[in-house]
Amino acid sequence: MAKNIQVKGSGRLVTKHDSATAYVSSVCTGELITNVANEKLISLPDELKGRLFSSNWVARRMAESIASDMTSKGVNWRLDADTSAFLEKEFRRLNVWRLLTDAITYARVYGGSLVMIDMGDGAPESVLNPNGTLLGFRVFDKTEITPSTTVKNYGAEAGLPVKYSIQPAYGTLSTFDADASRVIRFDGIRSTHRKLNVNQGWGESVYDVANSAVSAYGASLDSCLELLKRCYIRYLGIENFWQGLQDDERASFMGRAVKMINDVQNNSSLTVSDNKDTFQSQSYSFGGIRDVLITFSEQIAGAAEIPLVKLFGMSPAGFSTGDADLANYYDTVSRLQEDKLREPISRIASLILTSAGHEVNEIDFDFVPLKQETTSERITNAQNAVNTILSVQAAGLISDKRALEEIAALSEKTGIFSTVTPQDIDALNEVEPPPIPDETGQYVNAGLPNIGVVVDPNEKPNFGAFNLN
Repeated sequence: MAKNIQVKGSGRLVTKHDSATAYVSSVCTGELITNVANEKLISLPDELKGRLFSSNWVARRMAESIASDMTSKGVNWRLDADTSAFLEKEFRRLNVWRLLTDAITYARVYGGSLVMIDMGDGAPESVLNPNGTLLGFRVFDKTEITPSTTVKNYGAEAGLPVKYSIQPAYGTLSTFDADASRVIRFDGIRSTHRKLNVNQGWGESVYDVANSAVSAYGASLDSCLELLKRCYIRYLGIENFWQGLQDDERASFMGRAVKMINDVQNNSSLTVSDNKDTFQSQSYSFGGIRDVLITFSEQIAGAAEIPLVKLFGMSPAGFSTGDADLANYYDTVSRLQEDKLREPISRIASLILTSAGHEVNEIDFDFVPLKQETTSERITNAQNAVNTILSVQAAGLISDKRALEEIAALSEKTGIFSTVTPQDIDALNEVEPPPIPDETGQYVNAGLPNIGVVVDPNEKPNFGAFNLN
């Protein structure tokens, strides 16, 4: 319960709270409403965004966490073995994954970034020749980039600049112009057309999106610190206090007495009033403060699309480990990989292959899932997958050859039957004769070669370790 009381002689109202929780909540809410009313949340200066990233650990995690998770596991190339191995080696040599992490991080901090393609021809302003010699890549954040006002009017890149002026803030490079074909563009968080116009076409910074939540969280921490400084308020009542102040000698004595009391106890406040000689000590109740802080933490996590367990290292209320939030987070990372990384990775892989003289066809790959299966989960999933194929084959719905093809195709995910070769598959007949009952009435399963399984017509077949359930 909060009450407005008037301070004598001040003419202003202050709010008295019965608990620290109420105090913190009111301060944070009031500050947030004021900020919104004053339209302070529209956009932060780029300089402030940079300082937040450098000096605030929560702000750094908001930018880095998703970026690093999007690139940490890499990809599985759906190409021939030699080409896949070559790309893996070149991606490591050229530090592609680290550069992509930096580019995504800068885009989340400032709203945009560019990966510059260095073909070693000394003519970045010209249209890219993919048959040149690829030397490497370099990342620039939005603060180093000035897009041209001339934009493309057609195609998938309609509305994007045809050139960029780049002013490197680090290193020895001078300002230079780069053709749009020489860069790979990364935009920040999706925004409205009106805001895109204000941002020179760039997306939003995660700090702009989460600013209100971060402001409330910061205010809550400041309020808690202030409360800790004055957790105990002592009240000293002295009879004829105000009258005594008219006597210089007595006023000096009371001043020294009050100072002595404060010095010998601690730095908490001491309130003195005109009353009969009394001394009281009042304290705040800090129950519920943790809940207030977690509430504002959840707002930051929601705005940044990062679960509490990953952003702050604590589990949300109602969950023992935060598994539910992590599952949603993995879905978010997967979506962002498809949205922001598939095209850049395909383009970089194509440039690497072309520059090395390799024939380039379609670049296909799968992102390695962020959540890795445990050994137990891997075994169970493999068993279920193979059992499903074998049950269909045993029912006569597919041939032995088709069953073996399906099992071999799953080897990358299951980790078993990886030694099955095309020759093994071709050795099987496409069409198998139906099972023939023997003298006991049992069916000798045509099955996969050399399995030697006898199937009772009234029972589900058993294939060794892969029991059908």
